[in-house]
Amino acid sequence: YQDAIDGWRLSTEAQVSAGQRLNVTAMQTGPTSMTVQDWVGGGFRADLPFVVADYYGYMWLSHVLIILWSYCFTTSCLAMVVGGAVGLWFWREPDAPLRGCPVCRSFARLLLYQLGTAAFGGLVVALVWFTRLLVQFLLKRLRVLSRVPLGGVLGCLLDCCLKCVERFVKFINRNTVIVAAIHGETYCYSTRTAFKLLLSNVLRVAAVSTTSLMLLFLGKLFVVASATAAAWAWIRFDPLAQSFNLKSSTPVATLIVVAVLSWVIARLFMNVYWVVIEVLAPSSLLMMRSCLAFSA
Repeated sequence: YQDAIDGWRLSTEAQVSAGQRLNVTAMQTGPTSMTVQDWVGGGFRADLPFVVADYYGYMWLSHVLIILWSYCFTTSCLAMVVGGAVGLWFWREPDAPLRGCPVCRSFARLLLYQLGTAAFGGLVVALVWFTRLLVQFLLKRLRVLSRVPLGGVLGCLLDCCLKCVERFVKFINRNTVIVAAIHGETYCYSTRTAFKLLLSNVLRVAAVSTTSLMLLFLGKLFVVASATAAAWAWIRFDPLAQSFNLKSSTPVATLIVVAVLSWVIARLFMNVYWVVIEVLAPSSLLMMRSCLAFSA
């Protein structure tokens, strides 16, 4: 690749030194001429010292990494906005009124001071996620491993280890951005603070997480069951359908669609409560640590 670029540069310098002028309105590419409009429309690839099609794989990989980074960056920003709003409510003075709009204040602080923290955290998670997906793709392509004794087992173990690392990094990053949203510190300092809090209160965090996940799951089931039962009652006892002697030919399919949509909506709403719980847990631990340090 470097040799091709050097050759292209030397040929261009030779043309310039020989007194040949490059036409700006009509670029000569071999036996045919190409206008500037055609060059901007994609004809520039003929002037490149390499073949663009040879680098499509790298382009796809870069696009996948950018998509993962955008998703992780968005989720980190959402967690920081909710974490900052809940932190303003939690850390206010006792019996003090809540000034202004906490969500707007948290969003403004994110835009002004904490976008770099969210972007860096999203990049860390995206790199780990991208590595696991790349290893999965390579394991599927290398089918010769299935013929090697214990090759499939080693591939599954590697994928399982990478999945555990990915979940751990996501968990640490979520708590890191929450601590950063509460105290406004840098990413590395917030990571160290969050890791120390989680490591010193493993049982409390596990108990809170397990209980919260169970209650949120029961809430999702309640929403799905209520929506499905309401849809069934509407289909079964619809006065308009009874007056015109109409009957649904696919009630089961309708109920399945209602159940799936209600599950998606319930999950979106319950995720907000889950972020609030994740914010309250480190806030409570930080307050306990401050109280213990003050009493000592």
